Formats: sequence, structure tokens, C-alpha cells
Amino acid sequence: MFVTYKLSEKSFKNLRKKGVSDVALNDLTELENRVFPNSYIFLSRVRKLPQAEEIMKNEADLL
Repeated sequence: MFVTYKLSEKSFKNLRKKGVSDVALNDLTELENRVFPNSYIFLSRVRKLPQAEEIMKNEADLL
């Protein structure tokens, strides 16, 4: 069984509802069309974004 991580439109909607800023969501669009083989790689890439601190407050909604 393969598990991959990819941001979906639903992920963006959930983050927007949680109050994540448009600036942070724009940062995440950089990763929108990428597929990551595991959560560690996905989250390490998210942590490199300029608005990572704000985004990681909602880590549960990312995974």
C-alpha cells in the first residue's frame, strides 16, 4: 500500500476556515501540484516556506 501526501483544494479551504492568512496560503500553492512520498518529506518542505510558522500551527489540517 502506498500513502502519498498532496495538497488538495479541500486542504486549502480547511486552512482558510482556520484563519490561515492569504500570504501563507500563497506560499503553500508552491507545493500544490507536488506529490510527496511520506509525511516527513512533505512537512520538511512546508517548514522551508516563508510563512512556515503560521502554517505549521495547523499541521493536523495538512496531513
